[in-house]
Order: sequence, then C-alpha cells, then structure tokens
Amino acid sequence: MKTNQPLVFNLQDEIYPGFDHEANKLSKFLASSDLFTILLKNGEIIHHIPTDKNAFHHWLTKHNIENIKIGS
Repeated sequence: MKTNQPLVFNLQDEIYPGFDHEANKLSKFLASSDLFTILLKNGEIIHHIPTDKNAFHHWLTKHNIENIKIGS
C-alpha cells in the first residue's frame, strides 16, 4: 500500500525531485492546471507534471525562473 508522504527537498536544491533539469538551465515557465511548460536556456521546450504543483511552482520562483503567465 502506497502512502502519500510529503515531498521533502530544500528550495535551494538545483534539481527538484523527479525533475531532470537543473534550475540554472531553465529560462521561463508557464503553468496550466497540472502541466508546466518550460523553456530551457538552450531553446528546448519541455513539459513536466509534478506530484506537488504548488511546491514545484514555489521552487521555480525561488530560483528566479520567469513565469510568463499574463498577470502573474
């Protein structure tokens, strides 16, 4: 039986748990429901669905990744 345990990580970590890219490689992001569309600094666009969207959003903003959502 799988339990829902809280995700444990440090906001200063360069890599978010379950996400394969370092914060310093990210340029901008757009969140839509559970899906994050992320522009890497090399121009590649990737998508990520985190297990905890609020924690992932917080991690992105703590690393000064620009949220390109209008009105954010």
